[in-house]
Amino acid sequence: MASDSGIDTSAFSKMVRALADITASNLETTLKSEIASVLARAAKFTKTADTKKIRATIDKSKLKTTTKKTNLKNKLGARGLSKKTWVQLAATLGQTLKVPKFVENAKPQNGKDYGLQVSSSSSKTKDNLSITIENHQPTVVGPGIDGAKILNMALAGRVKFFEDNLKRKLFNDLAKAAKRYPGISAST
Repeated sequence: MASDSGIDTSAFSKMVRALADITASNLETTLKSEIASVLARAAKFTKTADTKKIRATIDKSKLKTTTKKTNLKNKLGARGLSKKTWVQLAATLGQTLKVPKFVENAKPQNGKDYGLQVSSSSSKTKDNLSITIENHQPTVVGPGIDGAKILNMALAGRVKFFEDNLKRKLFNDLAKAAKRYPGISAST
């Protein structure tokens, strides 16, 4: 379903349910794992500042050498901040994403801690399970990065990955499928 943020999860929701049904896997585990796969793609799609441009900008500035060094360190330390929010979002679901160290260690240029700017919540009934994820980090939701577009691309990519694997009959061999879909088990 399309949300007010412009993110359409309808195809993804159908895909997750089909994946859980085909593999006889737990729906909640499958959903969380598939969301983590989408967030991993979102992190990959999220641009980081170019280190060469950062260095060039600092070098051209008329600041004192010590100030330049501090500014350079702070700007380089912040360049993975937007990507890090996808990692933090996965963590709210109990999922871990593999990312480069500069993403793990990213912090705002000014050194302030703005707290967790992401959240997730779930709702479960007899017939329905839904998980809502939110990323409010300003650089992700602003016009420069366009987090909604990135998330839509990641969702569409994961659905296509599933459809391609269906065509290839990957799910006839659950051991092979489990390698590509962490939320399912080869023993199910």
